[in-house]
Parts: sequence; structure tokens; C-alpha cells
Amino acid sequence: MRELVFSARKKYANLLQEKCSDQLLEIYAKSDLPSNLFMNLGRDSFSGIALNHYLTRASEESLGILFSKIEIPETIEKFLKKFHSRKTLRTTKVMAIANATPDSFFPGSRIDRNLELLQKIIEASPDIIDVGGESTRPGSEEMGISEETERLRPVIEYLEKNSNIPISLDTRHHEVLEEFGTSISYINDITGFVNPEMIKSASNHQLKCITMHMRGEPKNMQTKTDYTDVFPEVLAFLVDSAERLENGGIRPEDIFLDPGVGFSKDLSGNLDLIRDASSFNIGYGTLFGTSRKSFLGNITGNDVGERLSATLATTAYLAMEGTDIIRVHDVKENSDVIKVIKRIMKKET
Repeated sequence: MRELVFSARKKYANLLQEKCSDQLLEIYAKSDLPSNLFMNLGRDSFSGIALNHYLTRASEESLGILFSKIEIPETIEKFLKKFHSRKTLRTTKVMAIANATPDSFFPGSRIDRNLELLQKIIEASPDIIDVGGESTRPGSEEMGISEETERLRPVIEYLEKNSNIPISLDTRHHEVLEEFGTSISYINDITGFVNPEMIKSASNHQLKCITMHMRGEPKNMQTKTDYTDVFPEVLAFLVDSAERLENGGIRPEDIFLDPGVGFSKDLSGNLDLIRDASSFNIGYGTLFGTSRKSFLGNITGNDVGERLSATLATTAYLAMEGTDIIRVHDVKENSDVIKVIKRIMKKET
């Protein structure tokens, strides 16, 4: 695992008697850092690599030491240089889910060839519409490229003809991306762009890229939920992915990190990632997808059709944490939540 620096998780804020974790940095480092500035929280092992775990107040002095001892991607270094004095005002966008599938986990999102339902999504005025032709719910099997493409075609053609809302394509196959690359604005890859052909195609079409964390495949991912510490392991994967995207020609401002709630995570892991959502704000955009997922059912006891109120609770929290995009099934209800949160937090007058 790589060395990491990020805004401290909330559970560590009280160690330095700070009111807000935005004032603190959490570090995983190979080298020793001076004890007068950095509190050593111990030594953790990730994938057989032992790293020192530190906490510090963000200051010019502590940042200077970090830059001299740890190799930090340029995007994150720029972010950290203004970290200790920043007051971030991030605008949370709503991404609507439109599944061109007969078997996605929530029946209410199954567009398939139901263009009337798609029109209702358009009329709800989301900021982005995310179209997928392959179900990636837990236990699902991979499908053929041609079938995925043919499921997507009528949906994307309808959106192009009847809407100016930016289209996001949810696919892990570069052949599908190439087919629709000129029609979309975002590419949403649940595999984290491990296939270099995905990066090449995204760069050629100058797309915004959403990179997600997942272990294994959808069919077996829920057997891979054990982590030493879920947050830094997920963040390390996403930073590596973002660096590969940058090296492949994608601008940092066009990269969005998605920790993959519900993908190879158990209830505890999902809650840890959501709780510290603001710690993913390291110089790239952020996206969370919690809508109607099974972990909400684990908490409430409700089935998928009764998880809207639980979803809205996560949306309110994520908006307050500064998440850039929230991916949802119920556009109007989630949009209303974000409007109220913005007003309360005085992000909108």
C-alpha cells in the first residue's frame, strides 16, 4: 500500500482536542515523523506492508516536513498546501440512475425499453443521468458486449433527442464506451479503470471519469469484505486509479472518486466510508451511491421499496460533508433534501 495523507477521520479529532477534523491530517508513512508535531497512532499492516500511522494539525511546518519525507501526487500536494486555511464550498449534484436492464436490484429504476419512465426522470431535472446496461448487483453475472450495447442504444438515443442533461455511461467495457463515446459526458467504471483501454478511450473522448473501488467481481464481491482498515485501503486504490487517469490524459478536475458503497463492503465498512466522506476530498471530485442499498435495509429492516427515507438521511449527511455527486433513484426527493441543506448551511441565499 502507498503512503497516504488525507483529512483526518472524525474519530481521531478528539485526540488533539480539535472541534473539526478539517483542521487535522491523518498520515500513513513508511518513514518516522518528528514526535513534536506528529502523534504516532501505531503501526498498521496493509497487504503485508507495515506503515506508521500519524495524526497532526495541518500547518505550514507539518506540511513542509511531509513534502520532504513523503512522495505525494501533485494534485494532492496542491490541495494540502491550502488545506489548513480552506473553507470549502462544494455544490452537490444529483445523478439519476437509469438502468436499461430487466434485473437491477430496484425495479423502479428499470428503464429497459420503458421510455415513459425515462421521460419522468428527465422531467425531474437531475444534473446528470447515469445509464447502465448491465446489472452489477451482488451475485450478478457478466453479460455480453453486444447485449449490453443494444440495451443502451434506445435509452441514449432518446436522451440525446429529448434532453440536454449530461449523460453518464455506467460500463466496465471499453468496447461499449467506444460505441457511445461521442454521446456522453461521463464514464462511470466500477472496476476503477484497471483496463488501460478504458482510460485511452475516455481520454480520446475527453470525458469526465468516475472511478470506483471494488474487490473481485459483482458475482463474488460480497465474499471479499474483510479489511485491516477499510478507509485507507479504499483511498489508496482510488488515488492509484486517479494517478493512472491523469497519466492517461484525464484532467484532475474531471476525476471523481467513488468508494463503492455496497461493493465488497459489509455494513460496518459502508458506514465507515460514509461517516468520513469528507476525508475523500483530496483534490479530486467525489461521488457516493447509497440509494436504496441493502445496508440501509440491514439498519431499518425495510425492503428495497421502502428505503427512500433511509436514503434521504444519507443524502443529507453526504451533502453536509461536501460530496460533489450523489447517485440516486429518486431525483425529486433527493434534490429537495440538497436544496434545504444548502440553505441551512448558507451555501445558497
